[in-house]
Amino acid sequence: MAVVARSAAFEPRPLKAVALILSLAAVLRLPLFATPFNNEHAWNEGHYATTALNFDQYGPWTQMNDLGEDHTTTPLYPWIIYASFKLFGVSEAAARLPGFLFGLLSVYLVFSIGRKLQDRRVGLLAALCAAAAPSIIYFSRNVQLESMSGCFGLLAFSLLLSWRQKLANRSLAWATSAQALSILTKQTMVLAFVPFYSLFFKREPKKFAWFMGLSVLPSATWVVLNYLDTGGGTGWYFSRPGEHNLHGIVPALAKGFLWLPEHVGPPIFLFVVIGLMKPLPEKRHLLAYSLIWLALAVPYPIAFMGNRYYDYPGLYGLCLIAGSGLATLRKQNILAVAVAAIVCFGGAKVVLRYRANRFSQMAKSETVPFFSAKEVRRINLDGGRVLVDYPQTAFYAGGDPAYIQCAHGDVRSGVDGSHPYVIANYFGKFYTAEEFDAFMTERGYAKILPLAYSNMR
Repeated sequence: MAVVARSAAFEPRPLKAVALILSLAAVLRLPLFATPFNNEHAWNEGHYATTALNFDQYGPWTQMNDLGEDHTTTPLYPWIIYASFKLFGVSEAAARLPGFLFGLLSVYLVFSIGRKLQDRRVGLLAALCAAAAPSIIYFSRNVQLESMSGCFGLLAFSLLLSWRQKLANRSLAWATSAQALSILTKQTMVLAFVPFYSLFFKREPKKFAWFMGLSVLPSATWVVLNYLDTGGGTGWYFSRPGEHNLHGIVPALAKGFLWLPEHVGPPIFLFVVIGLMKPLPEKRHLLAYSLIWLALAVPYPIAFMGNRYYDYPGLYGLCLIAGSGLATLRKQNILAVAVAAIVCFGGAKVVLRYRANRFSQMAKSETVPFFSAKEVRRINLDGGRVLVDYPQTAFYAGGDPAYIQCAHGDVRSGVDGSHPYVIANYFGKFYTAEEFDAFMTERGYAKILPLAYSNMR
């Protein structure tokens, strides 16, 4: 393993510097920490928060959410959200706390990997990039699987570096455990095996076979048992026949590459380019770790274009390359300007995210987000059926799929008179308020709240 000699141009005390970077990461994430589930990909937040919410009623092994009884992913992450709910009460902040903490740990792990691959200077600059990259900020504190799975993937990466440098089998065993947890959280983390093999196991294929087999075993066992338990009912989650569209692969891949500068931010991406131009040790392996996630566009082009976080683990790889690019700046004043640009751009994106309102025009009639959904939950003491638009609304309306039906889009498609309560769309531009009022009146519903209707007399 090649190691670059340390530079004296930038040698702050590592503990203080790391603490400062982690503090910066926390500050950039806190403005979005307790906001309602109403921003980009908030359906994920409603989905996993609802799963945790329902463990009290259905038990920790039964995942109930907007899909009904859900066998698509393991309950590992919802269990941690559930523990947070028990400790701090049910709230958006409690739901986001696990992802927030895993995100901060990921920033530290980027420092650890950068230091082991090159030197402390590169590690600190790479960690700074991870602290301030816009999409890392946003999705590391979102209630979804990426922060936890990506963190365990980085932990496996760091431990594999320790194993290779020290030839300590204990580190390999811990790396296997970390990779197993990463895949158990989200199965797409199996893609990390590609760069891991080229970086660590080319000359030891038997050890790679053991590493891969033991890492996959827990998740594979869970998938097989659930497949058998549901009579093959979970097969759609992996096969997704509607996704097999050859014409969609090229646009999805093109979008994936074009998203990269946006996801890390132009200032960081500039130094990614600079880092790729210098003789960087293990450059092609880091590039492989950064880009391998775009391969998901091949089997799932539609989902890839609809979910802008499939490349999340690879963004940390780009930050490691950017750290090398930043390390080429030897003049402190120029480096300070570059760091300021990176932090300011990340901060500006946080402000824009905070101010963003993805509700429909109808939903702006409420002064408190999800007021109607929360009120329906309060008055619906008998568990009458409720029709909602998306999972995040289902969470605020009570979350139990025994009486909450999620339309996953325009609620008009589900209005058949069987729901005592219907909550109009918070998200999307499907209709005007007047059009929906007329639609519901024709079907015997009266408005009882700004966005809620009932057919009970």
